[in-house]
Amino acid sequence: MAGFTWLRRPRVDTVLPVDRAHGHAKKNLIVLHQTISPDVKGIGDVSGVGHYLDTVGYGIHIITDVEGKSGAVPVAYEDAIFYHASSGSLDVNTRGIGIEQVSYKTGDPKYWWKRAKQLHKTARWCAYLCKTYGIPAVYDPSCKAGIVGHADVTKAGNVIGGHTDCTYPNYPTKWVAAAAKTYMKVGWA
Repeated sequence: MAGFTWLRRPRVDTVLPVDRAHGHAKKNLIVLHQTISPDVKGIGDVSGVGHYLDTVGYGIHIITDVEGKSGAVPVAYEDAIFYHASSGSLDVNTRGIGIEQVSYKTGDPKYWWKRAKQLHKTARWCAYLCKTYGIPAVYDPSCKAGIVGHADVTKAGNVIGGHTDCTYPNYPTKWVAAAAKTYMKVGWA
């Protein structure tokens, strides 16, 4: 099964707003985020987070939840520039695709392993995006190219008071990157 040249886009349960797009740019980075929200059944958290970000002047490309549901911008906006990560001189908002993960707890590595559907959905999105945009399916804390957590952007960009969500090893960034690579090999997202 290896050698697939295509990878289908994961299912989208709700379309995210694109009002805050600031043009389009070539992508070489996927930035994983975590937002603190109650885990409401259905797509309430996913659509709520998307609309909240829009109302405060930010945007995000994709949002996943504990049930494995996702919201995403339309295909034409996958390479859009959204403000989702303060990055100093790294220019992450221009060259990065943001994936927000709805959750209710931070700092506990065991917590994420109880959210298998969400981790797999995030990894499948990463696989699709890596294949579509030529992004390496590797964890790269230097933020040059690959898959990173928001905390990696804060550290690599020397952002004072920056975000610490998806800090490795409290968040399984390396696992998500490895799973994305596997999904790419088998041609399934």
